[in-house]
Amino acid sequence: MVAVMFGIGTDYCILLISRFKEELAHNGGDKVGAILTTYRTAGKTVMYAGLAVLVGFACIGFSAFSLYQSAVAVAVGVAVLLIALVTLVPFFMAVLGKAIFWPTRGSLEHKPSRFWGAMGSFSLKRPLWSLLVLAVVLAPFLSIYKGAISFNSLDEIGDRYDSVKGFNVIADSFGPGESLTTTVVLKTDKAIDTSEGLAMIERVSRELAGVDGVKAVRSATRPTGEAPKDFQVTQQVDTLGSGLDQGAQGIGQVSKGLADASKSLSANASKLSGAAEGADELVAGTQSLKSGIAQLESGLKAVQNGLKEARPAPVSCARARPRRRRARISCWQQAANSRQATSSWQAGSISSARGTATSPPSRRRWQTALPT
Repeated sequence: MVAVMFGIGTDYCILLISRFKEELAHNGGDKVGAILTTYRTAGKTVMYAGLAVLVGFACIGFSAFSLYQSAVAVAVGVAVLLIALVTLVPFFMAVLGKAIFWPTRGSLEHKPSRFWGAMGSFSLKRPLWSLLVLAVVLAPFLSIYKGAISFNSLDEIGDRYDSVKGFNVIADSFGPGESLTTTVVLKTDKAIDTSEGLAMIERVSRELAGVDGVKAVRSATRPTGEAPKDFQVTQQVDTLGSGLDQGAQGIGQVSKGLADASKSLSANASKLSGAAEGADELVAGTQSLKSGIAQLESGLKAVQNGLKEARPAPVSCARARPRRRRARISCWQQAANSRQATSSWQAGSISSARGTATSPPSRRRWQTALPT
């Protein structure tokens, strides 16, 4: 926008001030009359040209591409420029007058050009001949023009600048497309991070790669500029076929192993049946042993209860009052025999509980030699 403003603003001001300079010379220095004449003549030209530029940039703002929509700012700048041309420029013309052309001296009127005057008179009097002469002059240039389209904006600059020379060195080493790539923008309302979106990007990349002059296309599906082989249908079919072959081989090995196992089971069928019968007999024997242990336990409990019932009663001598010494000694002797018998019965019971056969103790007669 700045370049456009400087360009058309400078041209329009030069046109108005040059015409103002001529009108000052014709009107004897009358500034107001010179300003009015200037804007009645050159002012119309400037206004028409400015309006054309304004409408052109305003129409570009209706484009769908957001970068071109920024041209509306240029249209606004042109509108402000036109306002300044009919307000500020006449103000400085009226205030400064001839001083605006300082340090120019002498007459402010420029001399007419004989060449352009003759060309204008000839064109007005002989328009057909003027077109013929113009065609003869332009014919050599039209024969040289090839109409080649180039997207290299550096061709307009020239090779005399160091930046252009450096760019050419990079282009010669890596290729012009690597240093100055062209970006293609896809706009869609659908998500492109899905399988369908990636497939669409790959189709667009394939179409762009087929355009003449395009060396490589980098996209989400082609980050290195080449289409991954894993995304190609042929590669996927080969991978699937290889996987199916490996699966078939694995199934064959499993089938062979099952057949070998079946043969081994058939050969050892008799041994397996014998082992099964032995296992059944072992289970039956275990049950019988468990039943015998239960019977033995009940018999031992019965023996223990019988021993407890056959235990002799203790002899008490506390209440006995023998009249003679011999009788007292005999009583205490019987009590000792009773305790001895009780100990013997208890020992027999404990031995029987442990599985040792013990006969009940026999009664013994205690003889005590009494002192005379």
